[in-house]
Amino acid sequence: MSKIFILKEVKAISRCGMKIVVKRVFEKIFNEYGTKPVCVPLPQIVINEKVIGLNDENTFIHPGTKKRVQGDKK
Repeated sequence: MSKIFILKEVKAISRCGMKIVVKRVFEKIFNEYGTKPVCVPLPQIVINEKVIGLNDENTFIHPGTKKRVQGDKK
């Protein structure tokens, strides 16, 4: 079975307080019977169709502004 990825909009905030919306990458995982899927967040976001990895603190460098941004912890 191929992997299924889902993009979900989440809020992020830069150190200077600028709020942005990014798309968080989730993987849909099914149990062994193919039922009851669970969406697991991956350490990646998507901005302008570019996949960006998150570090351990859930932060990333915005490709346009080059500023560090903190992702939503939800």
